[in-house]
Amino acid sequence: MTDVPSVSLDLARLDVIADGDPEVIAAVLELYVQTADETLATLADAAQRVDRVSLASAAHRLRGSSSAAGAPIMASLASSLESGASPSGAEDVVAMATSLLEALRAELVCVRAAIARASAA
Repeated sequence: MTDVPSVSLDLARLDVIADGDPEVIAAVLELYVQTADETLATLADAAQRVDRVSLASAAHRLRGSSSAAGAPIMASLASSLESGASPSGAEDVVAMATSLLEALRAELVCVRAAIARASAA
């Protein structure tokens, strides 16, 4: 059984990646949120078209960028979506993708809130 991450934003991970530079951290987070929004739109389109290849590819990108940006719950959800979109994955790919996209959108709201709290600190 895989451990589910408990934090929306792992600032310690970002601090290591950015070598403690707050400007780099801010730039990474800004770019991450922008690309996450774009990727969620791509995922929704791929799910609607029942395009497993595009769905898996976009989920893979989101998993990687989420991991790099210190958003472990987003990375975990994207990984589940990537697995479910594979040819041997979920039989009802649309229902699976719709459910996980809803969870991803909600978690992105949590990531944004964590970014805002960190910026205010």
